[in-house]
Formats: sequence, structure tokens, C-alpha cells
Amino acid sequence: MKRKEYPEKLITAFLTEVRPIDIQRAAGISNTKYYALKRDPEFMQAVSNRRTEIVQTAVKHMENSFVKNADTLQAIIDDPEVSPQIRVNALRLYGEQFGQWKMTTDILERIEKIEAGEV
Repeated sequence: MKRKEYPEKLITAFLTEVRPIDIQRAAGISNTKYYALKRDPEFMQAVSNRRTEIVQTAVKHMENSFVKNADTLQAIIDDPEVSPQIRVNALRLYGEQFGQWKMTTDILERIEKIEAGEV
């Protein structure tokens, strides 16, 4: 069975807006259409898939820039002019953020495998 294609504007509205009225305005749809889409499992799966793609892309970007950022942090650590507290804070922040994004991606991948019946 062929998957239905949904306009990018529609998916983006569901990803970026919170309130139904804001989603309707951003997507240019009626209240009736909004609730029909909310009940459409294929559409909601398309929104979920796009959300997963966005998170995975962000994590890949972080992974790709991790070495560069680690080098920058290492330069800060090695710079005697920089306060030790600033150095520790920078390291902690980057490490925590990377860990959270990586964990989110791992969880999303596991959910996809469970939904696909691979686990």
C-alpha cells in the first residue's frame, strides 16, 4: 500500500505549534480538518517520523562537531587566563547536552524497533 504524502506546511505546523488554533492558522486548515488529522494514525505517524528525523539530525550534527568542540574546550582548559570554574562549567554543559541528545536518539530508535516488531 502506498503511503499518503502530506504537505510540508501541514507537518511543520503540527511540529512547531502547540495550541490547536495556532496549528490551524499555521497550516491554513479548518477546525474540522485539524481534528480529522489528529485522528488519522497515518498522518500522526508522519509527524512522529519527522520529529524523529529532526532529533536524529541534531544529534548527528552534535556528534560531528563533538571533536571540534572538544578541541575548543581543551584549548579553554589549557588556557591559564580562563577561570577554572568557567572551564568546568563549559565541559559539564557540553557533556550533559550531548548525553541527553544521544539518549533521546537511542530511545527513539528503540521505540521504532518495538513498533516494527523487531524486538
